Amino acid sequence: MNHAFEEYLHIFRAELPLGACFDLIERKLCIGGRRAVMYFIDGLHDGQKGQLLLNYLLAVQPETMQGLHESKDFLEAAVPFMDASVIEPQTDTFSKQDPMQCAEKGKLEEEALQRKQAHRKGEKAQGTEAAEAKETVRTRAKAETVRGKNAQGDGETARSDELTDDDAYNCYLQTLPKLYAGLVPLLVEGLDKIIILDARAYPARAVEEPEKEKTLRGARDGFTENMMQNVAMIRRRLRSNQLIFKVFNVGTDSKSDVVLCYMQDRADAKFIEKLESALDDMKRKALAGRSEGQQPQRGGQNHPQAERNGQAEVQGGTQSASRRGGQETTAARQTRASEEDALRIHRADSGDRPKAEAKSAPADSHAKKFRAHAARREAEQRGAAVFDALTVTDQSLLEHLQESFGIASSLNPFPRVRYTQRPDVAAAHLEEGKVVLITDNSPTAMMIPVSVFEFFYIDVKTFFPLLPGNYFRFLRILNFVVILLLTPIYVLMVEYDWFTPDILRFFVPEDDYVISIFWQFMLLELAIDALKLASLNTPTSLGMSLSVIGALILGEFSISSGWFIPQTILCMAVVALASFTQPSIELSYAMKFGRVLMLIGAQVLGLGGILAAAAISLLVMGTTKTLSGTSYLYPLVPFDWDVLKRLIFRTRR
Repeated sequence: MNHAFEEYLHIFRAELPLGACFDLIERKLCIGGRRAVMYFIDGLHDGQKGQLLLNYLLAVQPETMQGLHESKDFLEAAVPFMDASVIEPQTDTFSKQDPMQCAEKGKLEEEALQRKQAHRKGEKAQGTEAAEAKETVRTRAKAETVRGKNAQGDGETARSDELTDDDAYNCYLQTLPKLYAGLVPLLVEGLDKIIILDARAYPARAVEEPEKEKTLRGARDGFTENMMQNVAMIRRRLRSNQLIFKVFNVGTDSKSDVVLCYMQDRADAKFIEKLESALDDMKRKALAGRSEGQQPQRGGQNHPQAERNGQAEVQGGTQSASRRGGQETTAARQTRASEEDALRIHRADSGDRPKAEAKSAPADSHAKKFRAHAARREAEQRGAAVFDALTVTDQSLLEHLQESFGIASSLNPFPRVRYTQRPDVAAAHLEEGKVVLITDNSPTAMMIPVSVFEFFYIDVKTFFPLLPGNYFRFLRILNFVVILLLTPIYVLMVEYDWFTPDILRFFVPEDDYVISIFWQFMLLELAIDALKLASLNTPTSLGMSLSVIGALILGEFSISSGWFIPQTILCMAVVALASFTQPSIELSYAMKFGRVLMLIGAQVLGLGGILAAAAISLLVMGTTKTLSGTSYLYPLVPFDWDVLKRLIFRTRR
C-alpha cells in the first residue's frame, strides 16, 4: 500500500500549483507513526474545524493503525467526523481512453439510454428472448475468461487491489473539484484510497429579504450565494420523503454544483430523465475537458497552452462513431499526426536522456508518463467544439438545456424559465409538480417548466384572503394590458380622430408639437432604459439627488424645450410604473418589445397595424414550447379551465 501513497503524492505534487498559489497549502502529518499529507484551500477552510481535525488525527496511536490497510477502516476507527468519504476509482473517465474507445462508449451509453426509456414507457420489445440469449452468451464468455486466467497459474492472477496509474490519476481528477470546493484530501501511508474530509467554510452574506420580490406578509428570507443554505431553506418548508435533491458538477474550470430539485410523486418522470441526461452530458464534457487541460510538463508545472486547450470537448460519443468508415475528417488527420509526433518525442526523450537523469526526480518521472497523452489530445482539441466552462451563470445553464432539448432560439424574447429568490415561491412551484434548479454562487433559483400565465400567478398573495388575493391578481393582469396597449392606443388617438371617443378628447394635444408622437415614445423608451441602467450604478447616497435631477430634466425642461409634450411623458410614466409590478425582468422586456412592435404598427397601418403586431406576438407565443415540450399558452391552448381558473383567480386550496 506504500505504492499507492507514493503514487498519489507524486500526482498531487506534479499537478497542483503548490508554489504558484499562496492559498493552496500542503500540510505534512504523522498519524499513528505513519506519514500523511493533507491539502486544503486557506480561504475556504474553517479554522476551528481544522484544529479539531488535527487534534483527532495527531492523537491516533500506532496501536490503532496496526493492521489498517483500507481507508474505510481508518475512517471507522480514527476519524470522528460526520462528513467523511473515500474516493473510489471510476471506469467511465475520459482521461485515459482513446477517441475510438470514447466513441464506442458514447454509442453504448446511447443504446443503454434508449433501452431505459423504452422500459419506462412499458414497451416490451419482441427481442426479449434474443437479449436473454445474448446475456447468457456474455455470462458464459466471462466465465470462460475467468477460468482461462485461473489456468495460467497463481503467479499470473490479476490482483484486484493493485492500484494502477490510470486508477490513481482518475482518483486525482475526482479529488480536484472537491479540493477547490473547500474539502480536505488526506493521504495516509499504507492506506489504499484518498480520504475526503469536510472542514470548509464559505464566505457568505446573511439571509435577507430579496429587493426585487418584497411582500407585505409572509416569510422574509431569501436565497443567498451559498447552495447548501438554499437547499436547507427549501427542505425546511417541504419535509417529505418525496422531495429529491440531486447534485451535478459542471464546468471545465468553475466545476460548479447544480442541484436538481423535484417532488418525486408529482414531477413528470420523462422530463426529469431528460434533465438528468442533459446535466450528465455537461458533467461528462467537463470531465473530458478537465482531464485534458491539466497535463503536466517537466518539473511538475502545468503547461499554459495545455490549460487553455484543456477546455475543448472530446469529440467522442455517437458523432465520431457515425463518421467511422467514411471520409477522414480534419480532426482525425490531426489526431493521427499528433500521435505520430508524440511517439517520436517519446522515443527521442527516452533515447537522448541519460539514464542518470531519468532516475533523478520521481515527480519528473511521473510527468513523463503523461506527456505523450497530452500531445495526443492536443490535435483533438483543435478540431473539437469548445465546451464553455460555466462561469456558471443561470443563463449559460439555460442555453445549454435549450440546446440539449432542441428548442434553442436566440430571437424569441419570451422567457422559458422563471427566476425567484424566495424559498416559499420555489417550494410552492415544487408542490405544483415543477422542477427547481439551484446553481452554486447564484442567489436565484430557476423554475421550469413555466407557461406565460404562470408569470401572473402571485404565490405570496396566498397569505391574503380570497377577496384581497383576487384583487392583487386583477391588478397584475390590468397592468399587463396597460403595459402593452397604452402608448400604441394613444398614437391612434392622436393620428386618427375617428378613433378618439368624446370623453377622452381632452387628452389629445391641440397645439402643434415639433417631434411626432411616435418618435417621442421611441425616445422615451430609450431614455427610461438608460435611467434604469444609470440607477444600478448610482451610489445610494447620490440616488435621491440624481432622481430629482432626472425628474427635472425629463419633466419641466424637456417640455419647455419642445422635445416632448406632457401627455407622452405621463403615458410613459404610467407604463414604467406598471412594469415594476412584474417581478420577471425577462417577461417585462418581452412585453416591451411587443409594445414597440405595436407602436410601429400603429404609426404605419393604424388599427390594422396594432392588430397585426398583436397577431405576430400571439403567433410567436403559440409556437413557443416550454422546456418540457408543452405549449407556452397552456392552459389556454390546449384549454384547461380548472388549471386556468387557479392561475387567474385566488381559489381555496
